[in-house]
Amino acid sequence: MTLYSTGLRHPQLNGVMWMGPGDLGARIGEARRCFADLPWLWWVGPDSVSGTLDVLIDQGGFRVGVSPVMAIRTDMIAPLPHPQELTIERLPPDADLTAWVRTYVAPMGIADDQIPAMIRAEQARTDPPGSLVRFAARMDGEIVAVSELLMRDGVAGIYLVATDAAWRRRGLGAAVTAAAVRLGGQLGARIATLQATPAGQHLYRRLGFVTVSEYRIMSFPPL
Repeated sequence: MTLYSTGLRHPQLNGVMWMGPGDLGARIGEARRCFADLPWLWWVGPDSVSGTLDVLIDQGGFRVGVSPVMAIRTDMIAPLPHPQELTIERLPPDADLTAWVRTYVAPMGIADDQIPAMIRAEQARTDPPGSLVRFAARMDGEIVAVSELLMRDGVAGIYLVATDAAWRRRGLGAAVTAAAVRLGGQLGARIATLQATPAGQHLYRRLGFVTVSEYRIMSFPPL
């Protein structure tokens, strides 16, 4: 079983991503005890053991949503318009992440009082050198949109695509997504993937992404 936790009080930041063969009922109890003091989710994906969803429901789990998994060939990203004055930079590993984190916490629904802990969680990451790249889009020097590239097993994973509310519908989210996909291709990935929100699917389709699978997202009542 693969569990992850930031210790932050937001369900997307704690949970179970995968469960292999074994006693699923016992593992459910283990996960519920592990996350007893935190909101958390169980993600049922294409690599989950057959029947996982039924067992989760039998054990008291309930469905809270679906997250489409979308993919694109890294050499097929479509150009979309954005403001000419927009600049996109790759943040160095030792960059001050305060403004970068602040840009994505509101779209994710993370409370402002969790921002310092979120910054610490970002700074504590131990990804292999060069595998994690953070992108910041700036207008007039201010960070207004962000994204993240994580290279794993030859695939470019795109995460944390977010735009400041005051700058939406100007092509900024598309621009930071495309920048991450292109760098993934330069680093050797043929395919880029991301998990889309319902609001983001139209944008990603315009860039050339297609839906290839989905995660069914489950939750449990507190113990």
